[in-house]
Amino acid sequence: PSVSESYVNSTVYKILYEFLNEKQGFKDPNLSLESMAEQLSISKTKLSNYLNECFGMNFPEVINRYRINHFIELYKKDDLKLMKVETLILQSGYRNKTTFYF
Repeated sequence: PSVSESYVNSTVYKILYEFLNEKQGFKDPNLSLESMAEQLSISKTKLSNYLNECFGMNFPEVINRYRINHFIELYKKDDLKLMKVETLILQSGYRNKTTFYF
């Protein structure tokens, strides 16, 4: 997801970037705003505000965007094209294919 220019060098962005990109926290199918806030040691209200300010999206939209982008990257890999789509969906952090298709 694109990030607001004012946040690119901020500490908040670096924390979110590490969680979402380096640790790939979005892959946890049980991830919630509460659990992410707990893992980052901030309140869920602050986390919600940070996500909205940094990405211009709410928590579910940000996580879904990361999951979809991850799914696309997995699907593009030649060696994974033989895997079932459902397997790729699960590896992207969705609980099942129904939640992916929503």
